Amino acid sequence: MAKIKSALEIALSKTEGVQGNKDKLLEHDTRQEGKRIASRFLNEPDSEETDIRKTIQSYDRNKQKWIREGIVQTILSNISLPQQEEDVDKLSLIEKALIETLGEKKQLSGMFQQLKQFFSQYLENKEQLFKHLEQQYAPKLKQKTQELSSQIGSEVVMDINADPEFLNLLKQNQSRLDGQFQEALDDFKQQISSFAEVKG
Repeated sequence: MAKIKSALEIALSKTEGVQGNKDKLLEHDTRQEGKRIASRFLNEPDSEETDIRKTIQSYDRNKQKWIREGIVQTILSNISLPQQEEDVDKLSLIEKALIETLGEKKQLSGMFQQLKQFFSQYLENKEQLFKHLEQQYAPKLKQKTQELSSQIGSEVVMDINADPEFLNLLKQNQSRLDGQFQEALDDFKQQISSFAEVKG
């Protein structure tokens, strides 16, 4: 009769990069648990079950480092360039999660204050870019409108936000702007990541 594999053996055989090593598997699973803790906090920040500091302390000291790493990874993956002003407000929740995970309130608060200003600057630049391109493109849109109106024999109103040529122009310029800001955001996330490693 064939030997029945234990759940641990099956997990080890399926977990890429950690086969045959129980310590690695434990580290991987604990880090995954940290990611789940962060997700719960970001989705239900006011729930008693999502007190990050207490949750970390409930693990033995050997696991706490991996739990923190999982939490930080998930939190950092939730920081992205804002689409609207409400996204800047969400940074307060992310800041709170990191402070509960790493402590160091003063240093992290200072870093997040800079990040909020950075995000506000990005949204401002994004709006200025749109207005600039809209102004630049207005004569062309007017010409298109006149040509189409004369073709069909009645007045046509064209929406700049539905004009494929304008949208393509906006996309190209927006992509350049995003690239510049994304680089700076990646640097910020790297600082937080390094900060978390030092904390252990």
